[in-house]
Amino acid sequence: MTRDGSRGLLADLVGFPTVAGTSNLDLVARVATVFDDAGATVTELPATRDDARNLHAVVGPADVPRTVLAAYSDVVGVDGLRWSSAPFCLIRRDERLYGRATADMKGFLAVAVAAMASAARDSLDRPVHLGLSANEELGCIGTPPLLDALGALAAPPSAIVVGEPTERRVATRHKGNTAWTVHVRGRGYHSSVAPRGVDAVAHAARLVVGIEELGRRLAGEGRDDAFAEPHATLSVGPIQGGMALNVGPDRCTFAFELRTLPGQLAETTLGRSPRWPGSWRRRRSGSTTPASSSSSRAQATHRSPAAGSGCRRTIDRRPLSTSGPRPGCTPTGSGCPW
Repeated sequence: MTRDGSRGLLADLVGFPTVAGTSNLDLVARVATVFDDAGATVTELPATRDDARNLHAVVGPADVPRTVLAAYSDVVGVDGLRWSSAPFCLIRRDERLYGRATADMKGFLAVAVAAMASAARDSLDRPVHLGLSANEELGCIGTPPLLDALGALAAPPSAIVVGEPTERRVATRHKGNTAWTVHVRGRGYHSSVAPRGVDAVAHAARLVVGIEELGRRLAGEGRDDAFAEPHATLSVGPIQGGMALNVGPDRCTFAFELRTLPGQLAETTLGRSPRWPGSWRRRRSGSTTPASSSSSRAQATHRSPAAGSGCRRTIDRRPLSTSGPRPGCTPTGSGCPW
């Protein structure tokens, strides 16, 4: 495919308003058509929604490990943004092309597809793969089915090139990202008799302070100067709790995330905190089995000396973007690990 051909493909891709959370089926069909016409092997794969698909394409011998070019199909919405031209129409001004996602990342997708389609007509000794995922802008929730497909290949990829154009710099590694939602449950009360209740917000605040303390300690544990912050980091995100000043909150929810250096494990890092639950067991139909590291739900009971009633803190270890039922857990041993 020529340079003009890749521009034409980019115009088509920009023209699909694949805003995160909407359908990408037309865009995936257009990319699949290009590969089909070039004689490449292309497979459409399910994503996490019925109106979205992932795509995997390969040119060259499929039984030899090689590089995957990774791209995604969705874009951030344009509502409330001021555009001087139609965002879903490719416009050329001087030597620049304007349109939603011309840089991030339909520009890369168009160039990658065009280059692979041209290479498909040659006899390659080593293959090139394309992995096109859905819903990247929604926490990468469309990626797992694509990763499963790539992992099942006879010759799994040996390297991945992600066409993210941030600052137009080559990045050779990336921090890991693990997120949790914490649910704190106390006992509601009227503010005139506050000692009789259990303040869920107050207990959540203690957890937040503990997370902040651990974050400061992480600054001295492990270092990689390739990153702007050369160590693992912790940050607390949204927090909700309470309904009125005179009503003691019986529930509070907050989220936090851990960014680890390459080679660091999230739960090993968090386990260094004396306030973090160390060992958990999952309850299933009355039996107790070891919990997995990424999908368990943990609960700890904290006893308030004043009230003598339980304040349940529930930690959802599953990433924020996942959905579906979450099994309950109870801590092993006695006492409160908080």
